[in-house]
Amino acid sequence: MNIPTSFLKAGILNASGAKILSPVLFTLSILLSAGLLFMAQPLMARGVSPLTGGSSTTWSITIFFFQMMMLTGYLYVHLLAKLPRIRHQVGIHVIFWLCAVGMMPLTLDLQVRSEIATYGGIEVEILFHLISSAGIPIIFLGSNILLIQIWYGRTRGPSAHDPYFLFGASNVGALITLIAYPVVAEPVAGIERLSFIWSVLFACLGILLFISALSTTRDHPDAKTVSRIENQTSDIRTVWIWGSIAFVSSSLMLAITTRLGMEFGSTPLLWIIPVALYLVTYLAGFQSKPMLSDRAMVYVYPLAVFTMVLVSVTRPFEVSGPWPVVALLLSFTMICLHLHRRLYSLRPDTSRLTVFYLTLALAGVFGGAFNAFFAPTLMKGFYELHLVALAAAALPLLKNKADTNHAPKWIGLGLIAMLVTILTIDPIDMTRILNPVNLSVIVGLGALLMIRHQLRILGISLVCTVTVITLAYDIREQGSVFEKRSFFSIHKISQDGPLRTYINGSVAAGGQFMDRSLTSPEPLYQYHQTTSLGHVGTSDAWNNSERIGILGLGVGSMLAYRSVWQQIKVYEIDPEIISIALDPTRFTFVKAFGSGASIISGDPRTVLEAEKPNRFDVLLIDAGNSGETPPHLLTVEAFSEYVRHLDHDGFIAINATSDNFNLRLPISAAAEVLGFETYALETGTGVSKNTATGSPTLTVIVSRPGYRPLFTHDGWGRVEASPDHLLMDDSMDIMRSVKPFSRPF
Repeated sequence: MNIPTSFLKAGILNASGAKILSPVLFTLSILLSAGLLFMAQPLMARGVSPLTGGSSTTWSITIFFFQMMMLTGYLYVHLLAKLPRIRHQVGIHVIFWLCAVGMMPLTLDLQVRSEIATYGGIEVEILFHLISSAGIPIIFLGSNILLIQIWYGRTRGPSAHDPYFLFGASNVGALITLIAYPVVAEPVAGIERLSFIWSVLFACLGILLFISALSTTRDHPDAKTVSRIENQTSDIRTVWIWGSIAFVSSSLMLAITTRLGMEFGSTPLLWIIPVALYLVTYLAGFQSKPMLSDRAMVYVYPLAVFTMVLVSVTRPFEVSGPWPVVALLLSFTMICLHLHRRLYSLRPDTSRLTVFYLTLALAGVFGGAFNAFFAPTLMKGFYELHLVALAAAALPLLKNKADTNHAPKWIGLGLIAMLVTILTIDPIDMTRILNPVNLSVIVGLGALLMIRHQLRILGISLVCTVTVITLAYDIREQGSVFEKRSFFSIHKISQDGPLRTYINGSVAAGGQFMDRSLTSPEPLYQYHQTTSLGHVGTSDAWNNSERIGILGLGVGSMLAYRSVWQQIKVYEIDPEIISIALDPTRFTFVKAFGSGASIISGDPRTVLEAEKPNRFDVLLIDAGNSGETPPHLLTVEAFSEYVRHLDHDGFIAINATSDNFNLRLPISAAAEVLGFETYALETGTGVSKNTATGSPTLTVIVSRPGYRPLFTHDGWGRVEASPDHLLMDDSMDIMRSVKPFSRPF
């Protein structure tokens, strides 16, 4: 397909006009391409959330999908750029755009289940849905970011010889979109309308791109013949450095996101913050005049590495409030800024542009695969942040040919002596000496040595050694009798004398005294009889209920309040939790009280939607990861589904315990819309959350007007509805209900 020359002969873009309009048109095109690309990320992640129960791993899988599609797009551009004329490239790209437009509007059909998921698990199923629903449009958008730079390099526009300013423009577009999504886009438009707007803008992008290409197809020497990329040689060491930097920064971004998700639950804003900071560092790093000079970065980078290791690895002190989170994000930003600045200093000329971006994309795919697939599969706990921090500390050791400075030979002898000394110390003395405070001091010393070029290898060695020691200690954590990682969470069982505790993520989610009656175990922590959940379980309303539904199994603690004649259905999405609960060598609640109870595997809400009304007398919502209830279980549509399964006099009980969100607000808002009333009881305030015989617990009751379940505790209070905090499937702004952050990180 050739671009008609009549457009050019008509003088639509003469030489002077092209010089003025070209940078404007190409900048607008790349801004819109990047904006649409990064708007699609949270849109698609929100779309697959029902398949994953709101797991924070959803975002890692989504990012991996986008990285794969961008790599495919860059490979397409690499091959397209070999065509002898730009107008041929434009013609093929227009056909590609038409194919992508044919897939509009952007939707995710979750009704079509992937057969391959039977063999590959939920990760493969998510990828299947994403690729089949949005693969072609995302490849097109990803290819634009590179192709627009190549085409602009063939124009007579300013800086055409160095089009990296367009890469900065793409990051601006992506950054604006990411910030706007949780703050304005989803709360105002909702995902359904937002998807339609996205599709319209995608169609408009093709027209804008076509107009921009007219300035490229002028009779210009560079427009006739493309540079012979295959004749350009890239120094393998430089390519290796490109890839290493891209891998570390990409993997570090995903590790930070997972860490935040484990602490605060899975919400779009928490997904977006690390990505936005990542893009800011790309934008600031790819500037001819850097935000921080290279001399300043010599001091900033070691300080950033020290802060990250201190906050996420050694953790010498337990600090409450937002400051550890702020320190972690700030150190992440400074590390990425240094890495991307170094990447800019190693950038090639336009003849190797596709090789450069292909390397970055491939390294990004490896980084995404490491965090989304390899780490959850091969590691029992969350250790990827340790490993990536280790890699970030070691990256300065990668040098290109231009760097002729070498460390003195005595440093190598010093490292050998240090290793021999460590090996000769008694293990008991080693444990006493290498406590978190001392390890943090060693990391600080290593960071100081990293500032001096000739001592850098010694400083890096100290930081890396401490990180490895801490990682080894965390893996062999004392008191841990079981640890396993699933797609949904990290599961750990610890033993402290007779007390056995199940930890989900970072929260104690049940326990049992193993020296007492194993045939009639006592529920502990949030499920103890002194807590608000315990008051529900011991109430007349519960004891007189014939049919009970429970969303979330845990170790089966709530089954302890069951009478033998009661019919109970338990819904649990995580197969690993089911395995733990059913194993009597770990916990005995299911064996003691679960005879005849039905345990159904799958996302609770999705399963309920497929079932006929169950006519539950009580429906208990106790699902979540790290103590946080997934927002999609708290929307008005979710409560409408719960009501469908209630008997006329039935009620809904929600374990609304959360360190981060006041869940009374969205629950009461949904209840008011459905014509229900809300009551709440909070117990254990001021008590440590690690108190086995009654940790802090908030339980919320939703019942029909005029019907208040008769509980034995008189502390239940009416919750006034808060319409501004209503959550809907189309718009889940859970951040409106956030609490002041005050717990240790």
